[in-house]
Amino acid sequence: MDSSLTGDNIDDKQKAAVRNDKNATTNNLQFSLLLGLQEIVQRQKENVKVMDICFNKCVPKIGNKLSSNEQKCIWDCANSYFYTNAFLNERLQQMTKLLKSNSDYLNL
Repeated sequence: MDSSLTGDNIDDKQKAAVRNDKNATTNNLQFSLLLGLQEIVQRQKENVKVMDICFNKCVPKIGNKLSSNEQKCIWDCANSYFYTNAFLNERLQQMTKLLKSNSDYLNL
């Protein structure tokens, strides 16, 4: 496979070019799919990291089973992280939209 399609050296300009190109070639389509896969892998890495943090926080010693308190602690810890992350992403999208609309207004 072409080394430019491995996803190792993807920058914002390349991402924007793929998203804005309505007449994508086969290579651009493959590149777009790789971007999506790269995002999925990144999210999974973040999930594993959160679960590791929560597990270490909530389980003082490893036994055969998690107690109900340990399960609840892990659940609450992970939910707190994901809720906060979703909130921050939503806020960032709102701010980006506001900045874009202000920028469009100033460029008239």
